[in-house]
Amino acid sequence: MKSSAGVATRPRLQGLPANATGKRHCIQRLDELWDFLDQSNISAKNIQRLRTLVAHPDAEVQGMATLVLDVALVHPHKRRRWRHLAARHREMFDRAVTLLGPEFFYEVLSITVTQRAVVGRPRGVPCHSPGSCSAVMSAHRLRRRR
Repeated sequence: MKSSAGVATRPRLQGLPANATGKRHCIQRLDELWDFLDQSNISAKNIQRLRTLVAHPDAEVQGMATLVLDVALVHPHKRRRWRHLAARHREMFDRAVTLLGPEFFYEVLSITVTQRAVVGRPRGVPCHSPGSCSAVMSAHRLRRRR
């Protein structure tokens, strides 16, 4: 949808009263941050913008901007971004799971039902039962080889 100024707006902004500009501004910044995560490459220009958003007065925007900036600095390309973070930068990945929610990663990583217990668990804590993770991973490797 387009506003009267010709700027694209999200449908959820339509219901906000005109005097709720602070809330509207926060929602727009959060949408902008989600769009950065959807991009195939987070460019240097986007990283500059993220550094600006890290100083935002709203704590939610600030936290999300910090996470997206850290992700952009470590792995700016979208391809295998989350798998790379999960394997090599576990603390950042755990922070992302906490902030974005495990549901986000079910879709992004194409996780099966038996693997869902693994996402978001602290390191060293076993999943369902001993050996079940290794069984899932070996089944996954067999499927990939075929």
